[in-house]
Amino acid sequence: MHHARQIQKFRTDGKTVSPERLIVLLYERLGRDLDEARAAIEAGEAERRHTALLHAQEIIEELSYAVNTDIWPEGEGLIALYDYLLDLLVRANIQADLAPIAEASKTVNDLADAWRAAYVELATTSTANDPAASAV
Repeated sequence: MHHARQIQKFRTDGKTVSPERLIVLLYERLGRDLDEARAAIEAGEAERRHTALLHAQEIIEELSYAVNTDIWPEGEGLIALYDYLLDLLVRANIQADLAPIAEASKTVNDLADAWRAAYVELATTSTANDPAASAV
């Protein structure tokens, strides 16, 4: 089951966002959720921790659903990584433990950097290949 169609278009600040940009935005929000969960654990705020980690898990699930292994069979590895991240966040939530959040944050930051670089490359390539964009 693929939810890629669900993220074909996304509106933010009145603008339609490309699927590629949406992925970058999801990673950025995921990073903020992990930061929020870390701060909540440090402050001893269980409900805040729980809310942040559940939202982070929802984002990871959507990212995982968007991987189309029919088009990209190697995406199974990314899905496995998302499953591992989910396991870390469940453990962090149950145990109120910072270590799984730190590990997840490192991985999420690395993935976010890769997606940002890919997005910039795609945007640069698209603009370079679009005569109308060059004329502006």
